[in-house]
Amino acid sequence: MRFTPDTGNPVEFHSKAATFVSAVEGFTFAPAGGVGYRVKRIAIGVGLACGVLVAGVAVAASYLSGPPQERGAGPPVTFTVHPGEPFGAVAARLADQRLVRSELVLRIVAHLQGADIRIRAGHYSFAPSLRARQVLALLLEGRQEEVTVTFPEGWTVRRIAERLEERGVTTAGAFTAAVADPALTEEFGIRAASMEGYLFPDTYRFPRDYPAADVVRSLVGNFFRRLAQVRPDFESIDPDKLHDTIILASIVEREYQRPEEAGLIASVFVNRLAADAGLQSCATVAYVLTEVQGREHPRVITHAELEVDSAYNTYKWRGLPPAPISNPGAVALQAAFFPEESDYWYFVLKDRTQAG
Repeated sequence: MRFTPDTGNPVEFHSKAATFVSAVEGFTFAPAGGVGYRVKRIAIGVGLACGVLVAGVAVAASYLSGPPQERGAGPPVTFTVHPGEPFGAVAARLADQRLVRSELVLRIVAHLQGADIRIRAGHYSFAPSLRARQVLALLLEGRQEEVTVTFPEGWTVRRIAERLEERGVTTAGAFTAAVADPALTEEFGIRAASMEGYLFPDTYRFPRDYPAADVVRSLVGNFFRRLAQVRPDFESIDPDKLHDTIILASIVEREYQRPEEAGLIASVFVNRLAADAGLQSCATVAYVLTEVQGREHPRVITHAELEVDSAYNTYKWRGLPPAPISNPGAVALQAAFFPEESDYWYFVLKDRTQAG
């Protein structure tokens, strides 16, 4: 049908095509089943495809960022991040060692968090069941693998230093230097050239390759905490008097065999000091032989060795030695600060293998 309205502009209506064109308004209208319907179906299809794609990406990302192994599938793995190592190299090695499933996912997550420039060097222990974000969190926190180190009562700086090096905490040389660092002795108010005597014997946990100064701080800090349990008012004691008592405790530590003997042994030394007599402690001679002269610890000290020329030799010199000869524990500290009362000037050391 064709007609011309009053406007004089032609308007056509094609019933077969079911399309109405209005030249007056400039629009095209299409009923159901026409072009608009097809566009709508295409849009729905594209939307569904995008949804499936997004879901697939999410599933893949979840899988790739998940743990490479099930919980309990394997023991923890030691992993080292070297100082200055690029994050890309770290991510690649983590993937190579099967500590993460995807190097790419780890790098993307790290980059989005700005973590790729903030990880900390050190030695870590990662369980294979950790997710990528958990591994990344540990690298950011610097929560490193720790080793357990035990120092028995009476050990010297030398032996503690050797044990630390054996366990990979720090080098013996670095620890020995830190113990004698004037800045550290001043930090703790210790009036001595070395912190020998102030390194509390105990079991500690340290990261590997730990700064020697921080190791010293841990041991000395523990010493003063334990000292406060023995003598809560120790801070009110004259510093020189306090240091002398630590020296006495270090000698008692090397002399007693059983804890119940410590107080009586301390009383012998206190009585001899009061009389300005020599302490005559074999432990001080042994210190000279092993720590000053670098010899093996003697099974028996000879008469000739009792004449060794050293200020630490309490057979030759009266009073206390110039510094502690060991690092005392709680028993020896208790005995030195609170010795038993006695009139004894001597004690006899029995064979350590005897029970009586």
